[in-house]
Amino acid sequence: PIPSRFGVVGTSGEPAPAWASEGTEIMRELERWRGLPFTTDLVVEFREPTEGGPAGWYEPETKRLVVTLKGTQRFGRGVMLHEIFHALQDQHFDLSAAHAKVAGDPDAERSLQAVIEGEAMLAVQELMDYDFSRHAKLPPDGELDEARFDKVFHYGQGLQFVLAVRTAKGWDGVGELFAAPPRATSLILFPKRYLTDGAAPEAAEPPARVADPDEEPTAESTLGAQGLRLFVARSPETRPHTADLAAAWRADRLTELRTPQGPVSEWRLTFVDAASATRFASVAPLALAAQAGQPPARVVCDVRGPHVWLRWRK
Repeated sequence: PIPSRFGVVGTSGEPAPAWASEGTEIMRELERWRGLPFTTDLVVEFREPTEGGPAGWYEPETKRLVVTLKGTQRFGRGVMLHEIFHALQDQHFDLSAAHAKVAGDPDAERSLQAVIEGEAMLAVQELMDYDFSRHAKLPPDGELDEARFDKVFHYGQGLQFVLAVRTAKGWDGVGELFAAPPRATSLILFPKRYLTDGAAPEAAEPPARVADPDEEPTAESTLGAQGLRLFVARSPETRPHTADLAAAWRADRLTELRTPQGPVSEWRLTFVDAASATRFASVAPLALAAQAGQPPARVVCDVRGPHVWLRWRK
């Protein structure tokens, strides 16, 4: 039944602020908004903020719910609402189990995190009349704040993705995101692809590696559309290409190699067309220089149709 009989039954840590008494009221608001009841009581732990640290967090493994004493009363209430909503997600969708489904796949892990944070931020936006989009624009100039860039993806693009799914498929469709999490950040960035193709569409393949007996692969990963966005956005000179190259991304594979000349990185990418591959190749050296703080020792970029082979020595 909604509302449930459960509430915030206690606090721990630092002395609770006055607005802590609104915890049970927030739980009722979230139940009505999401249409799901809480299944257990909650305890909120208050902590002094640390410089550069999060304003709050929820730990699915321990059920620990932390809110820091940071900012205004309205900000603190928003953080408490956000973290309490994570507890509601966990009670119904088992966040630890959802994370286990994507473990070991960085692109899928980023995508699931965007679903979790995006839905919680949608709750804050709609229940507190808070517009997150005003924080979501890339600065045109200056050094990129990578932590903020990732936060905007998880909270901002995640919010827009969850909103698109709810609009198309209702709350039942949002619940499906935890049972079968989207496997690629390209789906978060472009929700129509998810709505058309599902959580794990047939993926394009990156170019194959050419085996070399003198080179030993030590690690491999897929960076995905969000990883490509971060790579291109690091340099103000290449930043204007962030959106169009992410839209053109289809597949990638980054391989770290041990060679007689030292460590080498090889990134193989597939784009939607040859023009996009050529455009990426034209900005890659500048983006690499911004990533390393200086030009890499040796950069080789080979374009063949929609495929790109990018190699650099560290």
